[in-house]
Amino acid sequence: MHKALYAMMVLIGTATPVLSQATVAWSSCQTITGVTNQPVGSNILVSLSPGISGCSSQGVTGAITFSAAQLGLAASDLNGLLASSLSALGLGRQVLIAVDTSTPNCYATSVSVGGYNGQCP
Repeated sequence: MHKALYAMMVLIGTATPVLSQATVAWSSCQTITGVTNQPVGSNILVSLSPGISGCSSQGVTGAITFSAAQLGLAASDLNGLLASSLSALGLGRQVLIAVDTSTPNCYATSVSVGGYNGQCP
């Protein structure tokens, strides 16, 4: 019993630093150049210009991914993110993206059309 409890505590202790390294921050103003809805994988790939430095989500330089089960997003959250991304693409409005750049996958949590303070044209 004690060995199992100890093993579980060690596992939790080693996983916690990995889980806590995700740091989400707002990008600079970006133009959405493409949106790929991937319903089977519950992903939305968003191509950006000039793109986010260090990001190559799904092999696309500068792109980000909204993904269910990443950074607390649920599959039900993706519809709103898809609608906002497509609206910005169709209107030609720039966006800010709340993104975790700690890995090249660059998972994102939010999109703000025009910027959260209106700072993007």
